[in-house]
Amino acid sequence: MQVLIGNQPAAVSYSGRSSSPGLDQINFIVPAGVTGCKTSIAVTVQGVTGNITTTSIAPAGQTTCGDTYNALTSANLQKAMASGSLNIAGVELSRIDGGDDYLNSAFTSFPVDSLIRSYGGVFGPSIGNCLAYEIEGSSLVLTDPIKPSFLDAGSQLMITGPGGAKTVNATSTGYYFSTLATASPFYIAPGNYTASNGSRGSNVAAFNWDLTLPPSVVPNIPASIDRTQDLTLTWTGGSAFPVVSIYLYNGVKATSTLKSYVDIICTAAGSAGTFTIPAAFLGLLPADGFGTPTTAGVSIEVGGVASNRFTVTGTPGLDEGFFTAFIGNGAVATIQ
Repeated sequence: MQVLIGNQPAAVSYSGRSSSPGLDQINFIVPAGVTGCKTSIAVTVQGVTGNITTTSIAPAGQTTCGDTYNALTSANLQKAMASGSLNIAGVELSRIDGGDDYLNSAFTSFPVDSLIRSYGGVFGPSIGNCLAYEIEGSSLVLTDPIKPSFLDAGSQLMITGPGGAKTVNATSTGYYFSTLATASPFYIAPGNYTASNGSRGSNVAAFNWDLTLPPSVVPNIPASIDRTQDLTLTWTGGSAFPVVSIYLYNGVKATSTLKSYVDIICTAAGSAGTFTIPAAFLGLLPADGFGTPTTAGVSIEVGGVASNRFTVTGTPGLDEGFFTAFIGNGAVATIQ
């Protein structure tokens, strides 16, 4: 029996039958210094890791957990408990190695009972943690099973950057998605960007957000990995970013039309330059999976996440808005 809390081993004081029929029980001690609103819990029994989940751990003497790079800050959680909801939004520009340039944006309102059951507006964990997801479908798109209500931010988003101006129409109220480029020269590149919603929407007043995307981090991707051993990744250029996102995925064919994927998402401080993924997570990857439809192995991506925070006053307005940009670099590693 092994329990990892925030990627760190936890002392297990008991594992076995509980006092209730059909229910097993594990007692463990949270390692000192581990905090975060999305702190991972991974349990491995006789070498087999179960579903990865999370818990919220507040620092000693603090009434709520608090992260630093996402919407789950202590101030936002206290605001949500006081008002009953939290209005958050994100405008994200992203590209993973070998993929297309995307804009993905949502303007949402979460009641407290939905917020604490959801992914909290972001799929990644608290800094220093990893999460794993299993997806069946035709793509790697993750969806949150807990849905917020959406805020009307206008019919269009306007993006400007080194590659010029782009206008993205709302696909539904408060949601915007567009493929910005499919081949070189790509749209997303280091430089200055702005995002605006023109005159306004009925729920979100006019805004004009700015963001600078530094040069991309350069990762060292191994040629192969051993799923039974911890994997340490390193990179350079991360000090320009508050956060580096590490993304591993591979898949197998489930049917003639559907695929089954395992996604591992880790979040590290950009300046750290190194991060170790425990073997408990790597063991979830199918040994015979593919990193691309034509390449066996696991795709490993590392990218610095540039992010600025904003608020938008009004009725109801935004408690927290994020403008982020991400370029992932990586390669496919074989699995030993």
